[in-house]
Amino acid sequence: MTATVNPGNLPAILMDPATFGPAMLDLTEKQQRYVIALLETGGTNETQAALMAGYGTGYETRAYELSRNPKVLAALREEADKRLRSGALLAASKLIEIAMDKQHKDQFKACTELLNRGGLIVQTQHKLIIEDTRSDDEVIKRVASMAKSMGMDPKAVLANVGVEYVDAEFTEATKQITDQSQKVSESDTLSETDQLIATVEELFSLEDDDDE
Repeated sequence: MTATVNPGNLPAILMDPATFGPAMLDLTEKQQRYVIALLETGGTNETQAALMAGYGTGYETRAYELSRNPKVLAALREEADKRLRSGALLAASKLIEIAMDKQHKDQFKACTELLNRGGLIVQTQHKLIIEDTRSDDEVIKRVASMAKSMGMDPKAVLANVGVEYVDAEFTEATKQITDQSQKVSESDTLSETDQLIATVEELFSLEDDDDE
């Protein structure tokens, strides 16, 4: 592992070429130091990383060029991915440590997470039952009402699901008209009968007068 001390009291850059991947090995030593420096500073200060890498005069321009160099970008992704994998191993070790600690408040959560990560996924199922207590007639009326409000023909809508629709309001109105017509007809009939009875009574009354 090598260390480079930079001007301006900047921190040293620690590099271990033995751990480098193909993308990093494809760079010059200064470019490698730039990649490590940029990762060490959180990737927020490219000019400082260039200065830490040993670029002197014109380091700001070099920082701009390095940040757009395809080879440097590939090496940055390679090193970042390596660090993420290392972090994952550290996190896994910590998770196992918590899972083994019976006194830890998150022991159960850690055990569950280990099962999930190990492929033994813990599944939780919730069964939701929705009960519709409406009668068929109520449902049909509701559908017909919605169809009407949207300017659709209720009969055609319900016919698509095999339901024959009869407009209850129209039927009731027709029934009322029919009942009224029957009443009028009965009234007329009774009136004619009354007239006939009156005529017969009048005839009998005249015969009685003749006998006298």
